[in-house]
This record gives sequence, C-alpha cells and structure tokens, in this order.
Amino acid sequence: MKILSWNVRGIGNNKCLRNCREMFRNYKPDVLSLLETRCDESSVAEAFGNKLGFQQVSLLPSAGFAGGILVMWNESVNVQVIHSTFQVVHFMVSENNLSWVLSCSYVQPHCQMKELFWEEMTSFAYNLNLPWVVIGDFNDIASSEEKSGGAEFSANRAQQFLERSQGCDLNDIGASLGTKLTWSLRVNGRVILRERLNRAFRHSLALQCFPEAIPNDNSHWDGRGIMGVRHIPW
Repeated sequence: MKILSWNVRGIGNNKCLRNCREMFRNYKPDVLSLLETRCDESSVAEAFGNKLGFQQVSLLPSAGFAGGILVMWNESVNVQVIHSTFQVVHFMVSENNLSWVLSCSYVQPHCQMKELFWEEMTSFAYNLNLPWVVIGDFNDIASSEEKSGGAEFSANRAQQFLERSQGCDLNDIGASLGTKLTWSLRVNGRVILRERLNRAFRHSLALQCFPEAIPNDNSHWDGRGIMGVRHIPW
C-alpha cells in the first residue's frame, strides 16, 4: 500500500488540482491525505476527490483558513474512519488479514495547539493495541539537521517534540529518499528557511508488522512538503 500526505494550502484552485493529478500519476497512491485544505464543505471535497478518481472521501473541515484534512482512497482498500479531532483523523485499515491504524495529521503551528494535539495522541495511544502509523505535518523539527536558515535552532523545542512523540511510542520512519527538508519559506523569490516539518511515525507494533516501510520525502510545487510511505505487511 502507498500512502501519500501533502500540505496543499487550499484545494480551491485549478493549480492544486493539476499538481494533485501530476502527483497521482507519478506516485499512484492508494491513500492520499491533503493538509491545510481550507475547505469546510463536504460536497467540494467529494467533487475534488472524484476528479482525481477516488471513490471514498473523508473531510475534516477547516476553521476558515486554519487546518482542514482531506483523505481520499479507492474502494480497493478497506479504510474506515474511527475517530477524529481538529488536528488528526484516525482510520482503521484492513488488508491481508491484518488490521492497523493510520492517523493523518496537521498540527497547528501554535504552542497550545501542539500541546493539545500530543495530549490527545497520548490518550489515543494508551488504549491502542494495534499497529499504528502516523503521517502528516507536525510543524516541529527534531534536530538541528532538520533546519537550514532562519532563526537560531531551538534545542528545547526539538527535545519537547521528541519527548512527546516517544511518549506515544512513535518512532520516526526517517527520510531515505528525495528532499529531507520538506518545507521552505521564500521571500522575494529567495529561499530563506528550510525545515523538515513533514514526516511519518510508526508505533513499535507497526515496526514489527511493517519492517520494510519505505519513506519518501519531496518538496516539489512551491516547497510544500510531500511525505509518502510504502509498506510491505506480513
């Protein structure tokens, strides 16, 4: 199964649709998660998914221009929504006699929202006894190597991010292919900051089930991070 997550910053324009179609041709994902959709209407989300050829759509509405997650998949894969909050949608995936949980997330770039997200994830993890994969934009970095340019690196911020993810028993799959710094900030056409904000985690149970999971980072189309994972289950 191929899972792709992309921060699109709005689905309501033809450029986004063109880029998604190109991305679909290049990667052929089974599940596509679009972040920061700026969309709060199910009919718009369904129409967007249909134009890409997806039969199933789940929309977590945005609040104005803030957030929004649109996850699409085909009927050939067994995916069901089991829980959601403002910053994450949890799915049950069933394939090859194995059930596991996929969480698609966009974490708001504010301290209080990050704290709320990880509190909710900690509670979710406590009651979970299935393999678990988390993918999305976390608006945080884990080390100085995940940043180039901009303000001085904050070791405290990175340590807090690591402690929160490790507290949920989530392990970074890594970035073995493509551009590792998935997000960039441009000023007057010049890139002044790059960071690795997009990533995928897997729970220890998922590590046992999907030991050959392969990450693929990219930053095509205006530096908006794309994060993909391909896994080979038992």
